[in-house]
Amino acid sequence: YYNGTISSWLEITFPCFEANPMYYATNFYLGDAVIEELVIPEGTKEIGNYQFAGFGCVKNVTINSDIETIGEEAFYDMTSNTAFNISDNASYQTIDGILFNGNVLISYALGKLDKTYMIKNNITEIKPYAFYHAANLENITFEEESNVTTIGKAAFANCTSLKGITIPETITRIEDELFMADTNITTINLPKSITYIGVSAFESCTTIEK
Repeated sequence: YYNGTISSWLEITFPCFEANPMYYATNFYLGDAVIEELVIPEGTKEIGNYQFAGFGCVKNVTINSDIETIGEEAFYDMTSNTAFNISDNASYQTIDGILFNGNVLISYALGKLDKTYMIKNNITEIKPYAFYHAANLENITFEEESNVTTIGKAAFANCTSLKGITIPETITRIEDELFMADTNITTINLPKSITYIGVSAFESCTTIEK
């Protein structure tokens, strides 16, 4: 239970995931009500790092037009969220319920029921944990002539239904924990451009065949 408001919650600073009590909890209560629709109040200009990490009860997120900054992993592991909603914002956009900052993919809506997702070739960066715990996705693909040059830490981790993925030639680094705990993945195609593979990149990927 939190005896405040969303506005007052936004004033709390979290140095890491684990500092946010929702990392350990299931439901976020304001008074006696579980929050399923998260609406960022008008006038709010910043969402801090890890601000809503672990808010697994939230099914939709509405971001106001005044937001100027969204911090690191602000919506980490929000497993029930089916869509981000935003309009008339100068910096952030949503397409099919997925959150972007221009050509940067910030966060997939983890509660979407879609089994496939194609990353369009205008995207240049995928943020850390962007698809983390997207449990329904079986295939993630990149559009031809991909321009992605950066895929962040654990971006595809804990995607427990993911069966295969082909990383484009534009990528040189496989960051830490990138595919960790993808327990049903059988095929990962890495390009010859790869020069670095990080810690635990394939940890618990016990079903890889090739």
